[in-house]
Amino acid sequence: MDSPVVSDEEYEEEGNYKSLYVRAVDDMRQIMDPAYGKSAMRWYSYDRLELVRTQAIIDVGGWDTLIPYYMTDCDMHERLWMKGFKIEATTVGRIYDIFSSVDDLETFYRRTSQAINVTKPDGRKSTAYYTLLAKLDVMQKAKESDIVRRNTWQWRQHGGQGEPFYRDSDGFGDGIRMTMEFGRDVFAAKWGRRKCNIREAGLTDSDAWRVEPDWERRGIAKMVQAFIGGLYTPLINGS
Repeated sequence: MDSPVVSDEEYEEEGNYKSLYVRAVDDMRQIMDPAYGKSAMRWYSYDRLELVRTQAIIDVGGWDTLIPYYMTDCDMHERLWMKGFKIEATTVGRIYDIFSSVDDLETFYRRTSQAINVTKPDGRKSTAYYTLLAKLDVMQKAKESDIVRRNTWQWRQHGGQGEPFYRDSDGFGDGIRMTMEFGRDVFAAKWGRRKCNIREAGLTDSDAWRVEPDWERRGIAKMVQAFIGGLYTPLINGS
């Protein structure tokens, strides 16, 4: 996943413009204040960009390194909530999720091949800025609409043969996919559920690795239902 981040150049606070960076720093100062309470994270466009209070992660025992990639975020977030920490979603700018690359990185700096675009005295809200947003919107929609290829960037990385850290793209992609599936399996074994709704099931952190898998309970229920149905079918039929 690639996540380009761009300040919202139309945003002003009490008549003053604040960049994405300044707004994130303001948030950091707020959650670091002891009077604010137990805050762990601020999500900006879920966790595409995230402000993390490190001490909160330490207080719940750190990341579970047995769960790589997929579901490790669910495991962490649920454990933070179980311990009474706050995870809040807010906005600091424009954050995108794309699976392709911007052709010319100079566009992030509002530059052209000849000179800097200065259609506004302060460089804000220029034509180049809105052109960049339009391009990123198209790229994000392309990923969202392409269910098959949206997570296939690993297989599309080519080049680098002969370099020290070269990886075969097909093998790298297969390895990532296998690691993702392994993470899902570990999470399911740890919490007895394959989804992130751990607290909705009434679980606490002490239930980890001690819970009967919910899919096994459903399987047993179906077996019992089928067995009872088999017993009573002759009676219903008058046999």
